[in-house]
Amino acid sequence: MLAPIVVPRRFEGPPGAAHGGIVAAYLDEVLAGAAVNHSGQLYVTGELSVRYVKGTPIERPLLGRGRAVRDSGKYLDLEAVIEDWGTQEVVARATGRFFPIRSDARG
Repeated sequence: MLAPIVVPRRFEGPPGAAHGGIVAAYLDEVLAGAAVNHSGQLYVTGELSVRYVKGTPIERPLLGRGRAVRDSGKYLDLEAVIEDWGTQEVVARATGRFFPIRSDARG
């Protein structure tokens, strides 16, 4: 699953870079998209682990890449990266465990 991303300046954390919480949120969305792409089902995040490799640029094109790495039947394990579109350098990566939303689930 591929997702274009541009982080607006209002989400700046350290000078010139995105706030870590926004980076984690984008990675969570990329993982969720990869889960849906893998099975066609909706999932919720059970676990999320983020590794900040370097400052995530703001107001520059980025690319999120995500994929399922294990389907246990009860959950999916996924991995994702955010890359700088121009340099293709990985700026952040994540792993996650996602659980399917059951049609009989009550909110």
